[in-house]
Amino acid sequence: MIIVALAVLALAGLAVRQLTGADRDAERGAAAEATTRSVTAEGADAPVGPDGSPAPGGGVMEPGTSDTDPARIVYTMPPLGPIPGTGIEAVVSAWEKRWKVTLKSSPETRERSTIVDYPLGGGRLHLALRTTASGAETESVVCILDHGTKKVDRKVQDGIVNDCLFAALEPSERAEATTWLNAQDYQGKVDFQTQRKSMTRFDLTLKAMPGIATVSLEGRP
Repeated sequence: MIIVALAVLALAGLAVRQLTGADRDAERGAAAEATTRSVTAEGADAPVGPDGSPAPGGGVMEPGTSDTDPARIVYTMPPLGPIPGTGIEAVVSAWEKRWKVTLKSSPETRERSTIVDYPLGGGRLHLALRTTASGAETESVVCILDHGTKKVDRKVQDGIVNDCLFAALEPSERAEATTWLNAQDYQGKVDFQTQRKSMTRFDLTLKAMPGIATVSLEGRP
């Protein structure tokens, strides 16, 4: 009788362990399925890393286009805000009058732009105005000087302000912008450099690399 009772208890314990294990497996399966649903349904808004943590740096998960093209994390820069007091048509009109050109409009990039010969800078000058997503305000004013190997001296720096940035600068801002630009290094001693100055209405940004200097006024997000 004792042996029979022990056998019955052993069988009962085995059954309990099997049932408990099945429950745990079911729970793990449900959790995995829920995670899969979450990543599939919300992947574009809530990307996760291999360990289930959020993707770093504010990236968004972009699905692959085929079985051989895996999903990937894509990083995007936040949009800029408008530059207060800088009217689109006022800038466009000033550039067209100064350079005797008609700016081209690109709805895809939200830009009004032109490229002109610029002997003062030893190359060409690209002038571009970019609007906000609504198209109602100015987001950035960009001056790209392709100067080749010519030294960017003070005369050229002043020219960038007087021949491009002038269309968006108030008189009181010209001296401040010119002084700051003249203090920067344009000689391309490194492959690429970025300098930024915060001004009252916008950020003044310089991006320099060998042969090219880009100066822009950018609205703040």
